[in-house]
Amino acid sequence: MSTDTLNTDTATAGGAAGAGPKVDPVTASIIRHGLDAAADQMLVTLKRTAFSPIIYEVMDGAGAFYDRQFRMISQMTALPMFTGSLGLAVESVVKHYEATGEGIQEGDVLVVNDPFVTGTHQWDVAVIVPGFLDGEIVAYAAIKAHHLDVAALAPFVTQSTDVFQEGIIWPGVKLWRAGRRDDDLYRLFTRNTRLPDSAAGDMNAQAGACHTGMRAVLELIGRYGLEQFEAAVEVILDAGEATMREKLAEFPQGRFTGTVVHEHNGFEEVMIPYEVAVEFVDDGIVIDLTDAPDPQPGPVNAPVIGVISAIRCAMMALAIQDGGRANEGYFRPLQLRSREGSMIDAKSPAPVALASYPLYILIEGLNEAIASAMPDRRPAGYDMVVTLFMWGQDENDQVWIDSVNITGGAPAAAPYGDGGGPLMPIACSGVRGVSWEVFEAKTPMTIESTEYAIDSHGVGKHRGGPGWTVMLRADREMELTIVNERSQVPPFALAGAEKGRRNEVLVHRPDGSVEEYAKVTGTKLPAGSRIEMKLSGGAGVGPAAERTPEQVRADLAAGYLSEERAREKYPHAFEG
Repeated sequence: MSTDTLNTDTATAGGAAGAGPKVDPVTASIIRHGLDAAADQMLVTLKRTAFSPIIYEVMDGAGAFYDRQFRMISQMTALPMFTGSLGLAVESVVKHYEATGEGIQEGDVLVVNDPFVTGTHQWDVAVIVPGFLDGEIVAYAAIKAHHLDVAALAPFVTQSTDVFQEGIIWPGVKLWRAGRRDDDLYRLFTRNTRLPDSAAGDMNAQAGACHTGMRAVLELIGRYGLEQFEAAVEVILDAGEATMREKLAEFPQGRFTGTVVHEHNGFEEVMIPYEVAVEFVDDGIVIDLTDAPDPQPGPVNAPVIGVISAIRCAMMALAIQDGGRANEGYFRPLQLRSREGSMIDAKSPAPVALASYPLYILIEGLNEAIASAMPDRRPAGYDMVVTLFMWGQDENDQVWIDSVNITGGAPAAAPYGDGGGPLMPIACSGVRGVSWEVFEAKTPMTIESTEYAIDSHGVGKHRGGPGWTVMLRADREMELTIVNERSQVPPFALAGAEKGRRNEVLVHRPDGSVEEYAKVTGTKLPAGSRIEMKLSGGAGVGPAAERTPEQVRADLAAGYLSEERAREKYPHAFEG
């Protein structure tokens, strides 16, 4: 068993502001907003220069700034699952070069995608740019983004048996040294992908965006001076810690549990339940994952670095309610107990291609545990991810690869009201569903229909959001990888309500055959095949008998509910 503090901040509780230069609150606030503005510049630059729609359209990427102690001081408003562990990756790579004696020089650009350093799979490539002032490192900018191909067994895999089948591994290398590109490494990078132009374009976009963000940070430091800037950082981190401790103090002390269920190990359907525990204690919160199962034969394992990020995401949902952004101070009260070598503290060479998916489910288990501590404060369980990756050759015999990442599903009901339309869970905040127009322009596929599905939500005093159904048509022969979670166990409901429908992915082939898949790599689709995604509805909150007749009639009128199901679930609405 290992116990880790879920932060990279070496300051004691309360921070270190009292030991150094003072800064007035107004200046600290200006610097905080200046950092956020610099992060916004970094995000805009990435979106405007990235080559692949999965970055510039879907925004499957994120970035942040870290001080020279590797503490997160501001982040882009995108995909917190990435930024929650990115500082640990920055620290690992920098300390490697310090240990060799080479160190980090001005103009270096470092690249890392080792999942046991970054916390997710090899497709998520991180770029790190140090910021120098008067020859001294004062900060780091880092961006992690999903690359469409990294030379794995297939453009995306669900059946790998070790990490080496999941693509090339960059352990943290200098792709640019002192401002000069290492052309041998660059050739190696572009040779180890089926899409060299895409890989090069996205890599250059990440590096350029980091440089843009770092210029803004250095301008901010230059305006106020390094001592004032670092004093303001301590104030910012202390304020984050204080906010988190204030929120945690609202919960009753004690141990509360939830149950996580994984339904598939990459090769077959198999139920893998385990308990997650949340302990509210005097000095913060302890997440106990020592009940986690043994490593699985397929790629549903997760490195502990990714687990740390997932826990941070779950806790930030408690603390960020005013439009603020996470920083390292928020994480000071958080501790983790894990079992080394387990499914969610996996060690190399365990396969981890699908690492993000058990992390999403872990967050739901934590939410269930927290909801049991204070049920009037938390929503029910959130919908889960359905991802499609498809590839083939176009009319010019060129390889194409694209994805449909339906991360945003039907939100659950909350104690105060119904679930709405498709939204992103906290771990994927900032990610968008792919634009159908862009998708059709980039792939030989047609979107035949997308619609809300009647009777798909969980009923209750407050109903979950409706699920939706998507039908895609393959206009050319292609191959398809499917990753479907919640295919057997829908998200949890609360206080006597019901769950929504489960996720289904059905492939209709031209010969009339229909096959459902949970996870599959590279199934072949003849031209004219159709992919039907029946996405689950949100879970409800509270007994259905407490839903008002007026609300039931409104659901009928909106097409969310059939009369047959309404009469079955809400008979009181038809009495009298």
